[in-house]
Amino acid sequence: MEKPKMSGTELGALWMTYQKKTMISRILEYFIEHADDKKPNI
Repeated sequence: MEKPKMSGTELGALWMTYQKKTMISRILEYFIEHADDKKPNI
């Protein structure tokens, strides 16, 4: 039995989801790392 192939649209949607989730993860890591700073960052 042959598996259905993924369309370009499906692949593009998966790639965009991966990029968005990765960016959100990196931003949250940055905020968590810098959240305890008591000095102002000016």
